[in-house]
Amino acid sequence: MTPPRSSARPVVASTLLSVALLVGFSLLAQAQQQEPPPFERLPFEQWIKEGPKEQLPWQTRAMYFGLSGHQRLIADIEVEVGLSELLQRPRNSQLMVLVQLTDSSGQVFRDFEKKELSEIQVGAKEGRNEALRFSWKAFMLPGEYRVTFALYHGGTGEHNVAERKLKVPALNKDPLPEAWRNLPPVEFWAPIKDTDLDFFYRPDIEGRLYLPLVTRRPVRVEILADFAASDIFHGSQVAYNYYLGAALPTLKTFSQIEVRNGSIDIAVLDLARQRVGFQQQGLKELDWTNLKKALAGNEAGVVSVDALHVKHPGPVLLRDELMRRIDTPDHPGSRDEPAPLRVFILMSSPLGLYSFSNLKSDLMPEKCSCVVYYLEYDSSRLPGFFSAIGSVKRMLRPLPVHTFSAHSSQGIRQALARILREVSETATSSEAQRK
Repeated sequence: MTPPRSSARPVVASTLLSVALLVGFSLLAQAQQQEPPPFERLPFEQWIKEGPKEQLPWQTRAMYFGLSGHQRLIADIEVEVGLSELLQRPRNSQLMVLVQLTDSSGQVFRDFEKKELSEIQVGAKEGRNEALRFSWKAFMLPGEYRVTFALYHGGTGEHNVAERKLKVPALNKDPLPEAWRNLPPVEFWAPIKDTDLDFFYRPDIEGRLYLPLVTRRPVRVEILADFAASDIFHGSQVAYNYYLGAALPTLKTFSQIEVRNGSIDIAVLDLARQRVGFQQQGLKELDWTNLKKALAGNEAGVVSVDALHVKHPGPVLLRDELMRRIDTPDHPGSRDEPAPLRVFILMSSPLGLYSFSNLKSDLMPEKCSCVVYYLEYDSSRLPGFFSAIGSVKRMLRPLPVHTFSAHSSQGIRQALARILREVSETATSSEAQRK
């Protein structure tokens, strides 16, 4: 009888092969992870010493844009490489573009982009007169900078070097002169598609504004922000995104108020759908992950179509949420400790297309240990045309409401500075009266 053949050898061989493959893949992954960055892999410093050079046709630009919605100064850096010459060279390699910013103290800040040349597609209409574009945006502090550009073609070894100067001016009569304390001179933006809400919020930026609110009396700040894709955007997602490009950075900015003696809460409303989509109490850092989820379903076109079938309820949610919070007692921690000053900051787009006719007035308390601010941000091409500040004040009477109508980042900055100043003064005076 012939004994059965043993299968041990094939199993061992298979195991050894699997181990070898795993080790090979592991070494390959480590090699890829350990690949030095372009600034170390390429002789960048040597190129700078050799001076300007152009082996491939290109154009470079460095421009100051001004104050952004994030209350940071912003600059734009661009490189354009002509396709006509580029397409005559090997396309089985990469094109690398490096950018270095050097401030007046000698600090350097670097970023780069690369493009697989095989991915370049040229349409019949565009022809070869088009250009391959690379672009960076960065938050910057005021000052003078040297911008160094370098380009490297991986297939031919050709490289370009250029240098430009960039001046970032300080704001004239800045109402928040200390807001940029402890921020780095340069923070490059990460590449994020403009269809992603991250593009407006910029979670990639780590720097925080310096916005202390120092008071002896405890202060509780409550921000109610409306992000409804309302009819004011006329069903245009482009118009709504333009508003988000200002409103989200503004909410992020206000969330960075540092209440030294108290707390800060945030609620995001949708007045069109009459719902509270997001809340966060005792905020230290805004929970962008969950806020982004709450905003993900907002589409201007959808709300506009719904409004054709359902009678618009008006902005009653704004009043009701404010009233509910005012009626919620906020007791001090002890008998000797004063009750906190309640500070309500309401934010919205212009509410001029909402109906205020059926809203009862005189429901709010005439007096409360609180201060109410309403900030209307108008991103439309007709600033003031849809404003409803007067209607909002009547809806909230007899409660005094301090109002702002902002059409720019500068307007938001002025409003924020005034709120911080007035709250500090109010809390200080009320504490003095108590004693």
